[in-house]
Amino acid sequence: YLPNFPFNPSECKFIGKPVDFIVFHGLDEKNVTGVSFVEVKSGKSKLSGTEKSVKSAIENGNVDWVDYRVPDGVK
Repeated sequence: YLPNFPFNPSECKFIGKPVDFIVFHGLDEKNVTGVSFVEVKSGKSKLSGTEKSVKSAIENGNVDWVDYRVPDGVK
């Protein structure tokens, strides 16, 4: 795994775009107490414009939960 990576790998879910990982703290214990969005960078690489906008949306609290129910009859 990544050296000095501060999260439990089994609680990390790889997304890739627009962020690398979403970490569900406590997932292994089936009691999620927090969620972190993680972007991995190396060297002097910087956040892309899209990554910056995602970071800003999260920091500004523009995050919500949506339950989507598939309508009856849809396969």
